[in-house]
Amino acid sequence: MLGWILFAALCVLGASAAGLIAMLILDTEGTGRFLIIAAGYEQVIPRPWQSGALTGIVLSQIAVWALVVTCARMIFTALTEADVHRAGRAATLTARWLWLWLMLVWGILAFALATAVASWHFPPGERSIAINVGTPQISTAFAALLATFISRAFVLGAELWQDHQEVI
Repeated sequence: MLGWILFAALCVLGASAAGLIAMLILDTEGTGRFLIIAAGYEQVIPRPWQSGALTGIVLSQIAVWALVVTCARMIFTALTEADVHRAGRAATLTARWLWLWLMLVWGILAFALATAVASWHFPPGERSIAINVGTPQISTAFAALLATFISRAFVLGAELWQDHQEVI
């Protein structure tokens, strides 16, 4: 059942990415304006490169989430096939690389890049680069810690299962 839920999440992420690309193609200016307002800046008429760059940043975030959901599917698929060793390896990969480095670090860098792109139309001296460390970043770090703990439990469980198989 969880596999279907994760598949549905992948479909929603894919539809969101396709919708954003369609919005960019159909209304480049409107898409850029929407993304600049979402970044916390006033409504302006963005240049086409700003719309494209902001769309690329959002698409990269969607890709990171799709990768995390795909890894979660790998973990639960391995568990349903009773392959706890493969589940442990997938959980370790997810905890170490995806949650901690890709989601946390890229989330902070993507926000800084988005603020630079969104404020590029400001006069020189008023452009900004902001680094945001707030609730989403703290919850991502907490999720990375939790995922690391769970991956260690999976690896330990895989080793215990292997020992159990050898004894029997």
